[in-house]
Amino acid sequence: MLRISLLLIITCSILHAQEITQITVVEDENSQSLPSYNYQGTIYVSLKHLADIIHLSSESTEKGNTVEIIFQDITLHFKSKNPYVIIKIHDSGESSIYQYPTSSHFINDLIFVPLNETLELFNKYYDKSLIVISPGKVIILEKDQKRISRI
Repeated sequence: MLRISLLLIITCSILHAQEITQITVVEDENSQSLPSYNYQGTIYVSLKHLADIIHLSSESTEKGNTVEIIFQDITLHFKSKNPYVIIKIHDSGESSIYQYPTSSHFINDLIFVPLNETLELFNKYYDKSLIVISPGKVIILEKDQKRISRI
């Protein structure tokens, strides 16, 4: 009986879907919600929604398992369930690879990527700074902005 109970608990915990929550992204006086969830202590966010919030062009396959985020000088190519991001430079056509510490996830036809590492990667190519100011809030600042006057 104990074995059956343990098996049932383990099975339920494995099959239990991740609860999608929201992170608030603030820019100037505006705030928007970004779908996210916590998996083994790492916050993952929807790549498509993040690109939309920060006004970047994106293209995805019909099933949504591949997404390209287009910056001014480069394009980032993401594939679901894959820890590698291909960085393609527009002018030269050269490519390099960035590796996440863990694979991206594919939930509800969306690619979810680790928040902190994605912000670090985006900050290299985006013309503004994306900064986590609390566990549920990201703020967008100008690159040269030194102080936050209000949130």
